[in-house]
Amino acid sequence: MLADGVPPHVTRSSCAAGGAWATTCLLLNPLFVLKTKQQTQLVRDRRDKRLKYTGLVSSFRVVLREQGVRGLYAGTAAAMAGFPGAMIQMPLYEYLKGSGDGEPGHVRVAVSSATSASFVGVIMYPVEVVRLRLQAQNPSTGPGVMYDGILDAFRKIWKMEGIRAFHRGMGTGLIRTVPQSAIGLSCYETVLGVVGRVAEVWDVQATEG
Repeated sequence: MLADGVPPHVTRSSCAAGGAWATTCLLLNPLFVLKTKQQTQLVRDRRDKRLKYTGLVSSFRVVLREQGVRGLYAGTAAAMAGFPGAMIQMPLYEYLKGSGDGEPGHVRVAVSSATSASFVGVIMYPVEVVRLRLQAQNPSTGPGVMYDGILDAFRKIWKMEGIRAFHRGMGTGLIRTVPQSAIGLSCYETVLGVVGRVAEVWDVQATEG
């Protein structure tokens, strides 16, 4: 135990999860930007059905040409604001997984993962809303720019749409992320167990040899 009473494995898990979240945000944010622009674009002229953002490469070129490299990292700060959620989710998962008797089975792993993902998903969803709003807007369109950063987005959404806007689409989002987390961590624990058993066999063979 640490001096403040926090078990060392909880601290390690929290720091590792936070570091993984930050790394993922920095490396993959451009892909989230392109996905968001493709999903939120509109065909404004009924006579012209062409979309501005189509494939991955063409969307990348459009954003880079109109907004520069900064455009590919729109919403990164808001995504980074989800850092506390990542630091909570993994320690909570580890705690729930180890709360029962004996080795955790697939059901306990899945339930622990789904519970921790649901809890963090609910409390951090407003940050996700702000991130998507920032990524969807295009600074090159002038009047189309509504939000000037994270705090400005929070303030305007609250003022113009009310608190309910920060949880719009949350149910649909949880339907996607909760099973994804449960399946992902269940597979992770299964593979980890297999690798551990294989490593033990190799160690025994190496010792006997």
